[in-house]
Amino acid sequence: MLDNFNPALFAAALIPLLFSITVHEMAHAWMANRCGDATAKMLGRITFNPAKHIDPIGTLLVPLLLWIGSNGTFTFGWARPVPVNYRNFKSLQRDIGLVALAGPVSNVVMALSWAFYLHFLVILANHNIIDLFYQTNAGMVLRSDGIIGGIIMMCYFGIIINLSMAIFNMIPIPPLDGSKVLMSRLPPHLADKYASLERFGFIIIIALSYTSILSLVIVPIIRFFSGLLLRFTFL
Repeated sequence: MLDNFNPALFAAALIPLLFSITVHEMAHAWMANRCGDATAKMLGRITFNPAKHIDPIGTLLVPLLLWIGSNGTFTFGWARPVPVNYRNFKSLQRDIGLVALAGPVSNVVMALSWAFYLHFLVILANHNIIDLFYQTNAGMVLRSDGIIGGIIMMCYFGIIINLSMAIFNMIPIPPLDGSKVLMSRLPPHLADKYASLERFGFIIIIALSYTSILSLVIVPIIRFFSGLLLRFTFL
């Protein structure tokens, strides 16, 4: 398994992963501050510095193990959660939804940004999609190498990783962001009952992942939107 480990390719995936996690958590902190809770701001979480957001296991170890275990076709991770004091919010239900939504929205913006950079590089290199990538059973593989090839691959991973984070986090299973967005739209008595599922949230997510139900739902969505962005990129 380690024989196929490519450090350069892993770095090309790790850099956009770090950016996606950092910006996602910073967006939560920034929106919480805008909504009246300065807890995260006082703890220095409104920053692009990854060190303020990194979880050693979720941001470094798990992505490395997933990358090695999937033979360089997939990686994922998470950061330290942003502390939020709901009592400081100006409008409790509305602000819970806004703070939760800020993370996935930031990932969509990041995916669009990576697509723009990739579009610019394609124009600069006077290439098209046939020149740059070819399809294998493991996914899209870059033909180019060197510095430009590495940057192009980084942009490609940036699109996929950020779309994956946005879509995964919008699943309405507590404690994912999508559940908080949904709770903000429910009547208070239903929101409280729904929030009580959070203690079982990770068990539900693991069970859905183990049975492949989760991937059957979100992978086609990720492929659809990444396909749209890549088609734009190579126009």
